[in-house]
Amino acid sequence: MPTDLIDQEHLIGDHFHWWLKYRSKLWLEEWPTLFIALLRYKHRDSWFLPKIVSEQTDIVIEGFPRSANSFSAKAFRSAQTQELRVADHTHSYAQVIRGVQLGKPVILLIRHPYEAILSLKALELELSDGRGPLRDPIWDIRYYTRFYQRTLAYQQNIVPAFFEDVLEDFGRFIDRVNDRFDTAFDAFEHTKEQVQALFDRHGVHMSPSTTRDRYKEQVKELLAQRRYKAGLAKAEAIYLAWQDSAKPKTQ
Repeated sequence: MPTDLIDQEHLIGDHFHWWLKYRSKLWLEEWPTLFIALLRYKHRDSWFLPKIVSEQTDIVIEGFPRSANSFSAKAFRSAQTQELRVADHTHSYAQVIRGVQLGKPVILLIRHPYEAILSLKALELELSDGRGPLRDPIWDIRYYTRFYQRTLAYQQNIVPAFFEDVLEDFGRFIDRVNDRFDTAFDAFEHTKEQVQALFDRHGVHMSPSTTRDRYKEQVKELLAQRRYKAGLAKAEAIYLAWQDSAKPKTQ
C-alpha cells in the first residue's frame, strides 16, 4: 500500500555513490562516441546490445524516462513488415547525438519535465510497493535539463515527438521521419484497438496504473519543496525551447 508521506528517509540522492554515478555519466556522455563504445562493450553479450546505436541501426527512438519510450518503440516495431534494428531505451542524450552523427533517423521523445519526473518517481515507488528508497528527484531534474539542452543543438537532424502527440497519433511521426530522411518505414495505424493491444502485451510500467496515480499525489508533495523550484524552472525552459523549435517556420 502507498506510504502516507515521502520524507527525507526515503531519499538517497545525497549519498556519495549517487553523486559519483551521476557525475561520471555526465562526463562520459560529453563524448558520445566514447560513451556509446563503452556501453556497447558493457552489453556485448547481452540482449540489450541491438538497442545501442551503431552503423547497423535503422532508427533511433530515444527520450528521458517516462516519455512514451516503450510505447513508441513497440508501436514502431509492431508496424514494420520486416525486422529492423531500433536503438532505444538507453535514456541517454549521447545515443541521440551519436545517432545524428551516424546519419540515422532520430525520433526524440519529449514530455513536460514536471510530468515526466512525477511519473518516474511514482513508478519507482510503485515497483518497490512504496518502500523506497527513492532517488532524490534533483538528479532527475538536472539530467532532464542536460538531456534536452545538449540535443537541442542537433534539432535540424531530429524529429521531435511530444508526449501528448505520440499518444494521440504516433503514426504521424513515422511519416515525418520518412519525409525528412527519405526512408520507407511502415506507418503505425493508431487505433484504440492497436493501442490497447500494445498495452495488453507489455509490462506494468508501460500502461496507466491507478496505484501509480495514488503515488503521484505523494510525489507532488515532494516536488513542491522549494529546493526543486529553480531546477524545474530551468527544465521547463528547455522544454519550451524544444516546443518553439518544433513550430513551423514562416517565410
